[in-house]
Amino acid sequence: MAALFIIQAKLSDDPAFMARYKQYQAGVQTLMLAHGGQVRAIGRDLEVMEGEHDGRRLIVLEFPSMEQLKAFWHSDAYARIKPLREGGAEVDAWAVPTFY
Repeated sequence: MAALFIIQAKLSDDPAFMARYKQYQAGVQTLMLAHGGQVRAIGRDLEVMEGEHDGRRLIVLEFPSMEQLKAFWHSDAYARIKPLREGGAEVDAWAVPTFY
């Protein structure tokens, strides 16, 4: 059963941080693909249907299974690149199993 990884992030606009974050993005994309993940949506320009949106970027990734999502997130490779986003990214992340 597939799993969605839903992330909300607010990024600093500090140039030094953004340079590190570009390295983080490149590493995450490679690692995500290696675990079967695919980007399904990225954006800030959301259409709010009810309630509020706090303006943070929303990222939706899909993995073939919850196990593969967790293998990505808890991998040694991710642990090595995660510090590149620290100090400039406020992140909330949720793993959501699907019904298909």
